[in-house]
Amino acid sequence: MLDLIGAGGAGRVWRVCEEGTGQIAALKLITVTTAMHRVRVKREIQALRSLDVQGVVQLIDHSEFLGQPYLVMEYIDGAPFPGRSAGTDWKSITDVAIRLVEILAQVHGANVMHRDLKPENVLVTVDRQVRLLDFGLARGGALDTTVTAGEALIGTARYLAPEQLLGLRIDHRADLYALGVMLYEALSGTPLFSNAAANSRMLRRTTPQAPPLGPLAPNAPSALVELVHALLRTEPHERPESALMVLKALRGVASGTAPPPPAILPLLGREAVLGRVLDHARIGLSIDVWGAPGTGKTRLLQEVCAQLTREGNTVFWAEAADRPFRSLIPLLGAPPTTAGATGEMYERLRARIAGGTIVIADDHHALDSSSRMLLARARGEGAIVRAVETPDAALLQPLSEIALRSLFHGPDRILHLREDGAAELYRRTVGLPLAIARELDAWVTTGLARWDEGRIRIDRQAIEKLAVGVAFVGRDLSPVGVSGNGPRPELTEHLTDELVWIALAMGALTPGTLAAAMGVPDWEVEIDVDELALLGAVRRSRDGRLDATFSPPELFQIDEEEAQRRHRAIASALAPGDPHRLRQWLILEAGEEAVAELALRSEALLTVGKSAAALALCLGAWQALRSALLPDLADDVLRHLAYAALEPLPHEQMRAGISALRESGRDRSVSTALVVEARLSGELGRFAEASALVRALPRFTDRRVEERRIHVRLQAAVDGGVEDPRPLLEAAARPGSGVAAARLALWEGMILYWQRRYREAIAQNQLALDLADTPQLRLTALTSLTSAYMDNWEFETAIKFGTQLIKESAELRQVGTETFGWSLLYSLRYMMEDDSEPDPEWEWVSGLVGTDRRHAVAMLTQAGRHWRCGNAEEGKRLARLSADLHLRGGRPDQALVPTALWLVCGGGGETELAAMIPQALTCARPLESLQTCCLLRWVTGPHPELDARIRILGPQVHPVAFVGRRALLTYDEMYLP
Repeated sequence: MLDLIGAGGAGRVWRVCEEGTGQIAALKLITVTTAMHRVRVKREIQALRSLDVQGVVQLIDHSEFLGQPYLVMEYIDGAPFPGRSAGTDWKSITDVAIRLVEILAQVHGANVMHRDLKPENVLVTVDRQVRLLDFGLARGGALDTTVTAGEALIGTARYLAPEQLLGLRIDHRADLYALGVMLYEALSGTPLFSNAAANSRMLRRTTPQAPPLGPLAPNAPSALVELVHALLRTEPHERPESALMVLKALRGVASGTAPPPPAILPLLGREAVLGRVLDHARIGLSIDVWGAPGTGKTRLLQEVCAQLTREGNTVFWAEAADRPFRSLIPLLGAPPTTAGATGEMYERLRARIAGGTIVIADDHHALDSSSRMLLARARGEGAIVRAVETPDAALLQPLSEIALRSLFHGPDRILHLREDGAAELYRRTVGLPLAIARELDAWVTTGLARWDEGRIRIDRQAIEKLAVGVAFVGRDLSPVGVSGNGPRPELTEHLTDELVWIALAMGALTPGTLAAAMGVPDWEVEIDVDELALLGAVRRSRDGRLDATFSPPELFQIDEEEAQRRHRAIASALAPGDPHRLRQWLILEAGEEAVAELALRSEALLTVGKSAAALALCLGAWQALRSALLPDLADDVLRHLAYAALEPLPHEQMRAGISALRESGRDRSVSTALVVEARLSGELGRFAEASALVRALPRFTDRRVEERRIHVRLQAAVDGGVEDPRPLLEAAARPGSGVAAARLALWEGMILYWQRRYREAIAQNQLALDLADTPQLRLTALTSLTSAYMDNWEFETAIKFGTQLIKESAELRQVGTETFGWSLLYSLRYMMEDDSEPDPEWEWVSGLVGTDRRHAVAMLTQAGRHWRCGNAEEGKRLARLSADLHLRGGRPDQALVPTALWLVCGGGGETELAAMIPQALTCARPLESLQTCCLLRWVTGPHPELDARIRILGPQVHPVAFVGRRALLTYDEMYLP
């Protein structure tokens, strides 16, 4: 311990130095006097472990000392918000305020509420870095939410939201209230509430209105003052909907941008309507545009405005107003104060539009009534474009799922990023542009995706998280409010209560299950839902489930107990195995029910071959439940997590599974993690490492895990030659072993293939395919069959099975086997002397999704295609890449052929050629040695040593004549008479 840096009733904080590494950290020794204090410590640990957000203080370690808990955290040398160097001027705090809200948006995106936001918990360093700390009161789906009634008022009085004081249900908007207090105080230089006023708030549980900020902060922009007061509103539903919206507003204030803001989303699927509106406006004709709430009227009119302005037209955008003529005064000037003002204003408008000015009225309903009347009267005089429902209006429909694909970066090939990203986005938004914009903002803010050159870049892991419902983002946290800035419908008390149920369910309920949850007749709910849909308060998804389009204020007025009761009723109304049911149990922290539901869901996904989705589900459930589960239930979750991690997966997901199993600290899970790690090592070509890992493990009593352990060891023996695989198969095939017949046939086929007994290997792999009872076994059998037919020179049959492998892998989103299938197919076509143009997309995709070993093989084939098509430069580049990948993976013999091709294509010089010849002559692998010698002879011409080696190896490698290429060269190219 170096020095004490803080002390109080809750404990002490020391600056410490770790022996050995010299790392400086903060050690927080916590004084625990009650059970509630211990719960707060537990929450802080859970929050810090579950959050992977840059800007949240990092947890290094935690334990207990003499019965008192302590945390070891990242040491931050900083001052409370807004920092030491900040004044009360907005410009001096702009950067730290924006950074704080960025962090808060990501924390909320991870479904965590801080609940104790105050300057002391936001440290600002000298170089203006921001760190958020002290999550002792944090709440959310990833945390244990068990509370006592006495906890409702825990927090710092000055920063508690009114709903916290009243003990009502809170959400992330309580943090936004605290943020508003912090900004108010930073800008004004004075506390919003004195200590006496803060204590009065606590005693009376009332919140006085904040004094106007403007006079206290005269240099603050008016838009900022309005934002701060919006954050401080008493009713949660009157505050900004999310930290993301606050962030956008702050950035707008900082940059001085004015409405309407430039839209992020490109204009999708609107070409016909856009063209019709532009055609009318260009020739001075009026036109109306209409569509359901959220269909993108504003976005379309922004594009109309931009295009007409670029063409040199004068365009006026009418703004909302509530006093006579105010919407049109910027265009027409102030109205006369004498009689006949309406006629005068009409004549001015008619003159302007007759002279070519184009008027756009987006929020037509929000214009003042006098301006609306003038625009309606003048429609025949020039170009007026209104967003209003009329019989001849150009209609906007929701976007289709196919249209949404253009929003995403690929590739679709193998990774299916465009089609699956669009499918998930459509599922969550029903194609409504406003909902799409907000949903994508949430994905980006929470780190699931990012904008790149005007399109969304997302990976498969993020798509799986979203699809299985373990990533609480976007519409999951708050209804997207497709009605935009328009008026929200007035609902009866009965309909409002029904909307609260729908909002709590987060898209889980159909009308039938809503009726079951509420305990009312189906027919009654059907009528109510139809009315809510007509009013724009509810929308139906493609599968008939219901989404609220906004959060009714009453949602925040129900207490925690009632919210829990409703979540339980929703979960009970959903059938076991329903994709939405697990989420409700996770919200309730109902460990036993959640684990039972997880078992159903993960097994169902594995049964149909969706191993990536199953792992994403298990990882999300484990993160949410791990600290709240009894040991037996924790073991159940980890067992299902292990089953998913042991199936074929992209390597990043395998690593995530390994990490979770290891960090659990449970012996069985740690041992299973070693099997997954061994499988990963084998796929990366590190066969000795894979074999050593599984050989060191004892037999598993769990048959599924034991079968995977044997499979990894056999694969390493066959592919890496680290041991004789036959005794392993004999042991696995003993009576009573419990190994499935299909798997035994598959293993027998592996060994026969290794012995080059290809026809017998084909028979065993066909048997495995016929007996396969899971999609994963079927894919493995198809892979082995394709390889065996290829090496037995039965190319047409190999292509048939390879094509089937690609088709079934794509349906299951099995990235690894689909990649291997494409690699086999390209190799087959090359071996059949198909010299069609190389495929640049395959070169790119193979590098994204394949292992280095498979990518090296694929690039050698592509290099060969370029070479034979006369493109020596590309052949040289890809051959060098293939060789380097093999060398990096510790496979020098397999690097010989691509290196030789690199020389043939003009790479290197005399030095490299001289170094290659002895390697080619001494290589112990006959095929690699022969092909390398033949390629080098292309460079050297007749060469005594190379010629002699070719004459010896030719008959050994190819004892009979055949048609086609072997790896790179044909038989004729490898034979010297």
